[in-house]
Amino acid sequence: MPSSDNVSAARGPAGGGEFKPDAWRGGKDRPRVGQRQDGRWWWVDPQRGPVFVAGLAGVARSVGSQSVIGQLRGWGFNLLLPPVAEGFCNRGLPHVAVLELAKSGDRMLRQAGVALPDVFDPRWEEAVRQRVSVEPATAGLAAYVADTELRWGGEAKPGEAFDRPSLLQVCLSLDPVHAAYHAAWEFVLATRPGGVSDLVRDWAVTLPNKETLRQMTADDQVLDSPAFRIDHERFLREFCQRYHRVVGEALKTADGTRLWLSAPLSATTPAVVRSTAAAQVDVALVSEPGLGGGWTPELIWGVDGSGWSGQRSVLDPAALSDLERQLARTRETLLAWSEQPQVVGYVWSRYAGGDVEADGPGLSSLLDDNGRINHARVDPLAAFNKAAAALRGAVG
Repeated sequence: MPSSDNVSAARGPAGGGEFKPDAWRGGKDRPRVGQRQDGRWWWVDPQRGPVFVAGLAGVARSVGSQSVIGQLRGWGFNLLLPPVAEGFCNRGLPHVAVLELAKSGDRMLRQAGVALPDVFDPRWEEAVRQRVSVEPATAGLAAYVADTELRWGGEAKPGEAFDRPSLLQVCLSLDPVHAAYHAAWEFVLATRPGGVSDLVRDWAVTLPNKETLRQMTADDQVLDSPAFRIDHERFLREFCQRYHRVVGEALKTADGTRLWLSAPLSATTPAVVRSTAAAQVDVALVSEPGLGGGWTPELIWGVDGSGWSGQRSVLDPAALSDLERQLARTRETLLAWSEQPQVVGYVWSRYAGGDVEADGPGLSSLLDDNGRINHARVDPLAAFNKAAAALRGAVG
């Protein structure tokens, strides 16, 4: 790849024009993402140029007698995602490392559907910097995922009550040893000169003391009112912004050339969290297109083909076998994703497991435990992977 960021369209798939010089993310001598003049995002490999990511998670053991990396390259896979055994890293396919930064330090918040670091505790911030500074950055490392198991507490859908205590309620109910406890109370009282009396009036709740709230949370009783929802959304945004600020600054200081992928985002992730994350990271890991807002690059994670085989293919409205329907639906789904301008690829979630003869076409893994190839999955994926960049470049 040329040293200039102005990469010509001739270096990759046809169409789309040149890359925007101010829309690159990641170091130019490493895998990175860039946006063409037509608005389409691409994952750009320093040797191969623009590619559509065909990622695979779970390569944690050898299965069968084939060379694992050689076999995967033959099927068109071009990125390994965790869990991946160290022995498969730096062997010809770039990989992604998970850091689990939320677990740094000793003040993890775990209560009522919340699993988050105490972002208000300076000790967590220092622990993150130390953790990132010692992470070995090998040549094959393409990107980092800071965390995979963040849980943000209860969420209220429009017209519905909170399904469990919200993050704000949980933080207000913590043991005072947590910095998040003090931050939450300061947050809700900052604009209320009358203190708790103003708070209970605004929230329309009976709250004689803080211990009462702590017991409500322990009993899964939710705080919920229009005024509370406004405070909760503001607090959730502040919490999420602090998390991403700390992580982003640490990663940039330690290794600003590698991409930063978001924690996995799904439709159940609060909308505030999705939008905040998408605005901060280089690439959003999403369970379906559009969850990153449509304006930040997206990598679709957790793909296993579930639900694909039972749907009638538009390619044949008549009677297809389950296997034929699965092959057609796989191609249709992946092609539809590749047409989304913000989608840079997908990640198949299961490398090996099960029994291909006993489980039949419904088996989601590429190989079974005996090393036999699951052709119902491998064949359509391999065919798409090898043609994906050209197909995507021809769109639009």
